[in-house]
Order: sequence, then structure tokens, then C-alpha cells
Amino acid sequence: MFISLNFKKSTLYLLTLVISGCANFGSFSNIFNNSQNNSGCPEKPIATLLKNNVKEIILQEQKTTQSGQVSVSRNVGYKFRAKQGQKLNYGTNDDICIWVFTPDNNILNSTELSKSGTYIIQVAAPRGSKTFDLDLSFGSSKPSSTIKVNSNQTNKSSQSGTRNSRKRSQPILDPTGLTQDQAVEIVGNWYNVKSRIFGNPFDKALVEKYTTGKLNQETLKPNGSMEWLRSNGCYYTYNISNIEKVIDFSNTVQRPLLTVRVYEELQLHGPRKVGCGNKPQSYRANVTYWFEKDNGDWKIYYRKVDK
Repeated sequence: MFISLNFKKSTLYLLTLVISGCANFGSFSNIFNNSQNNSGCPEKPIATLLKNNVKEIILQEQKTTQSGQVSVSRNVGYKFRAKQGQKLNYGTNDDICIWVFTPDNNILNSTELSKSGTYIIQVAAPRGSKTFDLDLSFGSSKPSSTIKVNSNQTNKSSQSGTRNSRKRSQPILDPTGLTQDQAVEIVGNWYNVKSRIFGNPFDKALVEKYTTGKLNQETLKPNGSMEWLRSNGCYYTYNISNIEKVIDFSNTVQRPLLTVRVYEELQLHGPRKVGCGNKPQSYRANVTYWFEKDNGDWKIYYRKVDK
């Protein structure tokens, strides 16, 4: 798939192993100060907001959630009409940059809208590419604190077919004690650190933090994926890591499991003679993760990619 015949088997194994685990699960916040230099966001947008990337929305006191994907160079916008004196609430769990432009094209620096007319919210990523959910409303209603992957996420148990991409699912409890939200967060965190595990600095501590059992062994063993990459001068970079949908969740078994649909854009760098140095690749697949407690913490025990 990537390389010459001599290295095909090992590289296929390696690709399968690293397809495991962007969304970024940050803390919830309402952002009203746009001078976000500490978070990596400039005071003003760097990229031009293209007209075809602006969506017109209608805001009310009832919260609405807008979802999308942005990068440093590709921003998206939301256009809405408002009256002078209305208050704008907006918040997100995701690591993104947000600016609100007034009808006279100035950046809003308060919650109260000073003019009647059309406002534009511009969203960007401080680095790389980010998938986000943005809660918006007028008035005194505040967006609730939630943990989300994106608007296509399906919150359901293995016995339920209900779909709810806007509200956080109720905790699903059983003797294992692991909920669907917790499982999604663990997998999301694993995706967030993959570039530091399968690339410099090849951080073993992060592997220990998020994995146990088979996945831990396959990653850290002497001829495992991490050591193979490092010893051959190879490393992965990830442009997009996106959990598109929750397919299934079950915690009524000894090891709870979560199946998600994943989309990633990644590239294997390094010497071509060992099978690295390839062009950017992308894949979309259903991946199942099993979880096990290790010293009181839930971690990923194993994963399987559905072909």
C-alpha cells in the first residue's frame, strides 16, 4: 500500500496499528475577549473569510449548535441579524479562535450588541485543523457545558437507536462504571496525542497514560510501532483526525467497547528505502475500542479496524 514488496507486510501492520484513537476536548468557556494571544489566537483573523464559507443563521433565546471544520487558512463564518441591546451568548468545548464582527466591520468586545444589523462570527483554528461545535443564543440563556465530537455524533447505547447530536447523552451506567461520554473522551484524547506518540518526541509516557494491555504492548514492545518508526528515522503527521460518528457503545461486557467512524488525513515521513516518505494518505473506517481499568483509570485495551 505504501512501499516496496520487501516492506509491505510490516508497513501494513504499522498503518493498521496507528489507526487508533479531533477532536480536541477543551474546557467549556464563553469567549468575550478576543485578544486571545495566550491561547494562540491573534487579535484579528489572519485568513480571509470567503463568501461561500459563510452560513446565514437565525438566532433566538433557545440555544442552537453550529458544527464545522476549520484550519488556520480555511475559516468559516455565521451571519445573523440582531437588534441593538441584545446580548450574544456563545461557547465551545473546542480549541478554536472566534471573532464577532459588528455591522460596521469592527470586532465586538462585549456581550451586548451595540448596533442593529448583520453580525458575522468568524471561526478559525489556532493551529492545524479542528472540528468544532459552537453553541449560540440570544438573551440570558447560556450554552450548556458539553463534550462533543461533532454534529454527526450519535449518542446511543447498544440497545438504543435514539439519535441526539445536540444534547449530551445521559450517563449509561452498569457494573463497569464507564459511560459513553467517558469512552468518547478517552478515544478523543488518544487521537489528540498520536502525533507525539508516532512522531517526535515519541512520548512513552502518553502511551502509558491512555493505553493498557494489548495496545500498550504493541506500541511499546522492542519491535513495536513506536520503536520501528524511531529506529528507522520515520514519523507520522496528522492533518485531520475526526471522529465523525458514534456507531455503538456497550458497557454490559467485561471490557466495555466503543465503535466510532473515523476520518484521518496523515502522512508517513522518512527514508523511502524503509517504506516511509510517502505522499499524504486519508482513510475513513469504523474502529472499535475496548477499555480496561488500570490502577483505577479507564484506558484503551485494544482496538480493531473494520475493513
